[in-house]
Amino acid sequence: MTVKEFLKATSPTKGNQPRRHAVCGDGSVLSIQASASHYSIPRQNNAEEYTAVEVLGLSGENLNELKKYSDGKSGIYGWVPVELLEKVVEKHGGIQK
Repeated sequence: MTVKEFLKATSPTKGNQPRRHAVCGDGSVLSIQASASHYSIPRQNNAEEYTAVEVLGLSGENLNELKKYSDGKSGIYGWVPVELLEKVVEKHGGIQK
């Protein structure tokens, strides 16, 4: 599953509830969030399409590719372009369904 497919499949039904964790084919776990209260573009709930999202590596993955989007302290990567995240997720075996 791609990031775009994941975002559509996990769109929250109420407000800005967090999406479930994305588990990649190699076991890596990411929190991929997009809503009015996350660092995403657009910054709104249930957008038709997001061009940037908020990411948190939950399994200790080294996300060097996203370093420039890090806040430097909390491990959150904000406004990560979806196209870049697609490449990162693909390297980890895609998102399991």
